[in-house]
Amino acid sequence: MTLVTISIIIATLIFVVYNIPTLIAFNVPKSLSMTYYLWQELNSKMKFAFPLMMYLVVAFMMPAWITMSEGSTWQFLSFLAPAAILFVGTAPAFKSSSLENAVHQVSAYLAAALSVLWIVLVTP
Repeated sequence: MTLVTISIIIATLIFVVYNIPTLIAFNVPKSLSMTYYLWQELNSKMKFAFPLMMYLVVAFMMPAWITMSEGSTWQFLSFLAPAAILFVGTAPAFKSSSLENAVHQVSAYLAAALSVLWIVLVTP
């Protein structure tokens, strides 16, 4: 198994390990971002969970994306898409602050668009 494969598996496991207890505790939330508020309401110390999950997923996915993109003209997307995800995690309080709302919303849309673009342009 390659480091890229291991990195992708770890990132996926982090995402799943975050979401299984979330689904058990809250059923299906309106959005992944809403889980920040759901966990915070349950226990104020849990407000770190959403940003931490986002950071860890990016930490393991970005190196894999960069490696998978080597030699591609579009390799820069393997940095921009995860960077946008980091901003989503950095501004989780999208309901509480107009600045965080703007950063969160724009970053979420950018992350989605850049990720799809990366998949279309880089992967076979």
